[in-house]
Amino acid sequence: AAVVAVTEGIRTRVVEVKRVPPTKVMFLPNGADIDMFRPGDRESARDAFGVGDGPVMAYAGTIGMAQGFAVAIEAMDLIVRQRPATLLIAGGGAEVETLRALVAQRGLERSVRFLGTIPVEDVAILYRAADIGVVTLRDIALLEGARPSKMLPMMAAGLPIVFSGRGEGPELLRQAGGGRSVPPEDPAALASMLIEMIDDPIRRAEQGKRAREFVVAHYSWPTVVGRFLDELATLVPSGSGQSPVVRAPLTDERRFRT
Repeated sequence: AAVVAVTEGIRTRVVEVKRVPPTKVMFLPNGADIDMFRPGDRESARDAFGVGDGPVMAYAGTIGMAQGFAVAIEAMDLIVRQRPATLLIAGGGAEVETLRALVAQRGLERSVRFLGTIPVEDVAILYRAADIGVVTLRDIALLEGARPSKMLPMMAAGLPIVFSGRGEGPELLRQAGGGRSVPPEDPAALASMLIEMIDDPIRRAEQGKRAREFVVAHYSWPTVVGRFLDELATLVPSGSGQSPVVRAPLTDERRFRT
């Protein structure tokens, strides 16, 4: 009956390359739990991760080939030559050991910490402890239509983002006013932008506020799924004899049924 796309790039490709009629292509992007991911007690969050008052950057998610997160390690090498800073990395993947070796090679063990895979509740605390979220993608044509889902929980937590890469991430930040982007695989550009944001706490706070407001308005799960169910209902014309799609009220438990 329909094809579901999770990014604008995929939706465009399905229509233009796969020749699926636009009326059959539905959009169901990722969203965020705005109750779990929200601003909170920064001091207790920092205590939980053993970081002091200095600038903290955070990343949580897959650490694989597509992310190309080595650019963030190389950027940290440039940053710590100018000012103290900490990068906290949560998650696992194919590139973890390679990145650990790079950190050791650059002597960054005191500035870059690997937290391993942690519960999602702890990721929410991690974002409260941080000043800036870091998201990276490699410079690969396939990723032009990518929209890293990790951005939305960061933004919901009021965390401004520096995005290293192309695709839909920079456009999302532009729409929200929730951070800045730099070209992919450019450590110097990433370091420069992170330093600029570290040195401007007022601007960071405003970007974080806008980021959360944007996600609350457009990408909370009730909003995302509600739009999807409304769109799904249009696929079953009235009087068609098919079972209609029934949208239940969105409860506090955020449950949905069709």
